Amino acid sequence: NAESGKQWYQRRVRGEVVFCKYPFVYTAGAKAKLMKIDANQQMMKTVQSIAVNQFLNRGQLSINPFLELKVRRDHLIPDTLRQIQEYESRPYLLKKPLKVTFAGEEGYDAGGVKKELFLLLMKELLSPDYGMFTVDPDSRFIWFSEFSFEHNSNYHLIGVLCGLAIYNSTIVDINFPPALYKKLLKKPVTLNDFA
Repeated sequence: NAESGKQWYQRRVRGEVVFCKYPFVYTAGAKAKLMKIDANQQMMKTVQSIAVNQFLNRGQLSINPFLELKVRRDHLIPDTLRQIQEYESRPYLLKKPLKVTFAGEEGYDAGGVKKELFLLLMKELLSPDYGMFTVDPDSRFIWFSEFSFEHNSNYHLIGVLCGLAIYNSTIVDINFPPALYKKLLKKPVTLNDFA
């Protein structure tokens, strides 16, 4: 429940021994709940920190509590990547809760619009037609295209998007081979991890 999550977080901050150091104890569902609680705590802390700094530096409080992305459906990738790139110099702002608006559409983002954005983005970005990735016909794993003309910073931004999705409790289906995940975890990679 939420109360035990708060207690876990407070113990984590104080450096006490907690079960999170032993991930095998938790089910996948419990881990997801703990990650969501942690992300929510970080979001609140970020907004509070920005508000305090703003008030102390300017004597006023005019903070937007959200990370707002406003995108056009017919320009999803460039609009999103441009706005994410604008936060590169202030990455702490990426820790604010995400709010998505599609240009020309009314609606409140209670999570559905955010999820739709990530699904549409990933479908388009990971498509072989876009050119950044290729799909193995046998395993259906996605891998980096050797013929891509995209700049490396765009791959970095895709990683930021994936992190943003996870941080905002939005599941995205990315079928990378185990080798990539092992590499991210700094674990040894074998040829079997590509199969």
